[in-house]
This record gives sequence, structure tokens and C-alpha cells, in this order.
Amino acid sequence: MANRLVLEAARERVEAWRPALEVAGYQVAESSPELIVLAMPDASAELFDSLASGVPVLGVVGPEAWEHGMRAAIEGAVRCIAEPADPGVLVAAVDAVLGPDALPIAEQRRRARQRALTLLARFEARGAASDDDDQPRAVHLTRLEHRHGSEAPAAADEALADARRRLTALTTKQRGLLHVVEAEGSVAAAAARLGTSRGNVYAGLRRIAHRLGVHDTTDLLRLVGSGELQRAARS
Repeated sequence: MANRLVLEAARERVEAWRPALEVAGYQVAESSPELIVLAMPDASAELFDSLASGVPVLGVVGPEAWEHGMRAAIEGAVRCIAEPADPGVLVAAVDAVLGPDALPIAEQRRRARQRALTLLARFEARGAASDDDDQPRAVHLTRLEHRHGSEAPAAADEALADARRRLTALTTKQRGLLHVVEAEGSVAAAAARLGTSRGNVYAGLRRIAHRLGVHDTTDLLRLVGSGELQRAARS
């Protein structure tokens, strides 16, 4: 049976993408998909609704809004590609997610999230991308993602060590929340597993960040995603 895809995009984009996807063996459907392809002009409610559904999401991001792609990956999208996304580029991206050699979806989410957090830190430190990818060279960060200044590696290591020392100050429930977020790979997936809202998870993470002396939830998610924060507690 062909993999079923839902294309959340303007009608003209759907019609441009459909033939190449169908030739590649994918079925463009309206329900029960194995992958949602979502064109994201911005970080819209549709994105978060799709992520909360548990179905893998592949984002197609406008060239002037790559920060929304980073936010999507942090929230749990398995992959994001930049416009212009011609049919061949989209088919290759879908193959990378659903093809026979693709990594498990949970691992794809984890890697996409960690890469996005790393890129976000670089953008904040330099104001431009340093990778050789096809991503825009300059990105404007939203207030949710913006940090004032950046930490040198030695300072970052010291901050990690300090946060580890403060783990004992967390309640059992707070430590459990960190474990769930790390295991699920995204806030959206953690909220779904816990049967609560993303807002409640973020509120819990803000309280944890305060107790650990971490700058904000973005920094906390970066530490959790790296696996370094709780490594000592697991060993």
C-alpha cells in the first residue's frame, strides 16, 4: 500500500506537487496520513495542531522566515525544507522521512530538534548562518527565541555543570517532566503523552529553568535535547 500524505498548502502548490509524489509511489490523501506536508508562511496554529496529532510533519518554509522552520523542528517536525520547493526537492524530502532506509520517526524528530537548537544558538551568537546549507544567511529571531548575548564554550560548560548540581532541587514531578520531554523529543509530543497542553508543559519548563539557574526554556530544551543535563543522574 502506498504511503498516504496530506498536503496542507495552497491549491496551486498541491496540484504542482501531486503528480511527482504520485509517480514516486505516494498517495495524496485527505485523511489518515502517514505524513503531513505543511507549507508554513508563519508559525501558525495549523502547525501546532498538526504536531499535536502525532503524525510526522514535514514543513516547507518561506525563504524569509527560516526561524519558523527552527521553531517547527524544536516543537517536533521531522524535517523542514526551504522554498522554492519544486516537486523533485519535495519528493526527495518525503523519501528521507518515509523511505525504506529512513531512521525511526522518533530519531528523526530528535535529530531535527537538536540541529534546530544548535542553529538557533549560532544565529543568536552571529546573526547569520555558518553552515553550507541552502538556508538564508540572515535570520530575524522572534522575541520567543531571542537571547541577549551569547555564552563562550567555557561559560556554557560551567552553566551546564551548575544546572546539573541543582538537579537535586527539583521535585520528583519536575524531574519526570524532563525525562518525558527528553524521551519524546518535543514539547508537543510530551504534552500528548502527559495528556496536557503545550502551555502547561512550557509553564513547567519555565519553573524548572528558574530552579536550575538556566537562562530560559530555549536553553533548557537545548540541554535536555543534548542528553547532557541528566546524563550523570542516569549513570
